[in-house]
Amino acid sequence: MNTGSTEIFWMVDKALLYFSFALAGMIFIYVVVKARAHEQHQKMLVDLHALIQTLDTVSPKTVHDACLPFIEKASFRRFFEFTKSIESIFPGNPEYFLKDCVADSRKIKEALKAAARSRNKWRRIEAIIIVGYANPPLALAMLKKNLTDKDEDIVYFSMVSVSKIHTREAIAILFTCLSSRRFSGYRIVSLLEQFPSDMADEFLNVVSHEDPIVRFWALKLLGKFKPAHCAQTVEKLVADSSPDVRAAACECLGIVGSESSVSVILDALDDSVWFVRMHAVRALYAISGPGCVPQVVSLINDNSWPVREEIKKIMSKNIEASLSYIETCLTVSDEMAKKYCIDALVDSGYVFTLLKDTVCDDPSRNIRAQRLLGLLVHSGIYFGLKKSLDDFPFAERIRLINIIRGFDTRLADCMDTIYTTS
Repeated sequence: MNTGSTEIFWMVDKALLYFSFALAGMIFIYVVVKARAHEQHQKMLVDLHALIQTLDTVSPKTVHDACLPFIEKASFRRFFEFTKSIESIFPGNPEYFLKDCVADSRKIKEALKAAARSRNKWRRIEAIIIVGYANPPLALAMLKKNLTDKDEDIVYFSMVSVSKIHTREAIAILFTCLSSRRFSGYRIVSLLEQFPSDMADEFLNVVSHEDPIVRFWALKLLGKFKPAHCAQTVEKLVADSSPDVRAAACECLGIVGSESSVSVILDALDDSVWFVRMHAVRALYAISGPGCVPQVVSLINDNSWPVREEIKKIMSKNIEASLSYIETCLTVSDEMAKKYCIDALVDSGYVFTLLKDTVCDDPSRNIRAQRLLGLLVHSGIYFGLKKSLDDFPFAERIRLINIIRGFDTRLADCMDTIYTTS
């Protein structure tokens, strides 16, 4: 390698070394500046907090006039951080008073302007959040206009800011967003869920909206907030033209309804859409508990498996109330209905109780148990007989096998063989 090439490499190495030092110096300066700015911000909050403690001894106007300079001299970035931290640092009533200071400051005018048309996207989003927090005059009008923006982030954060302004108009704006379907309904509803419960009646007014999506989500919100005297309005929606709304109405009645709603929900058991029937079954169980078994058991042979599964769950949870219906079901020729009834018996753990009652000395229990056992055996459907017999002493097990022999000789011989060879 010649001397010229060595000089070039050496110059490149020196340049890289100087660049590394310069970069390290810039990073150091940046960290120091950021730390200093953070200290100043924290000091401002500490000073404000100390000032807030004088609320009991100083008039609100005095505190307002004292707080305003703190806010006015903050940079736009610090102003943004300040608005985000007020509620966590000043819990209780003071944050509402400080919101007035923010709304009265000149900074809010700058924020309104930036929120409406700043070319810097993230500065605009910061301004939108500030506007939503401070809620100055014309804030909702500006935020509503932002909801038509082409940028999805601008639209989303505008919705978030609208949700911070707890007014009827804000609720109406968010429901309009639901109707436009630009975002997932879950996102918008999560914002509506942040409204205070005393505004729940506003959701009740929306259930008559022309858009079925809006009606659907309004019912979901009613189920969460549970406003008084809403059941009668919700009952009308069980006959809605949209199956999603009908299902949501049944679900909502299961939460807010009473026995007076049962007759309406019973009509939904004959709905042509399976998930409406499923929610109707759940609603009846939520309202009536075990008392709904006679009303829903007929759907055990429904043509939709989720509905049948729902009936099976109710029967297994309330097996005593379901026994007479299971017995009737086992006498008919519907094999699928028989299977679900036996699954309910097995899932409830009742098979062991049934076998125990079969060999007990109480005639009232013994006769019924033997009759039901005979139906189980004749069904030919697996119901965990061996597993249940394993838990019985030898003498009772032999007695049970002899009783089973009266229903099915082949099954009894099979049980005998199993226990003889084991």
